[in-house]
Amino acid sequence: MIKFIFFLIFIKLANGYPSGAPSSVCISMMPEHDVAPKQCQSKYTIQSEKPEYDTNDIIRSKIKDQI
Repeated sequence: MIKFIFFLIFIKLANGYPSGAPSSVCISMMPEHDVAPKQCQSKYTIQSEKPEYDTNDIIRSKIKDQI
């Protein structure tokens, strides 16, 4: 029975925000998980064929693995 009660409590905690993220995170776009964000290096590089495109241009890009 106690496992069932804990199960119900954890479901309520994991339910999240039914109306979306709290407005306080909309400014920084950082989630509030009480954990500092980590910087990481991407494993891929995306390189476009040219710096700017017009509306009807075909966009060509290369994705390179950095490993």
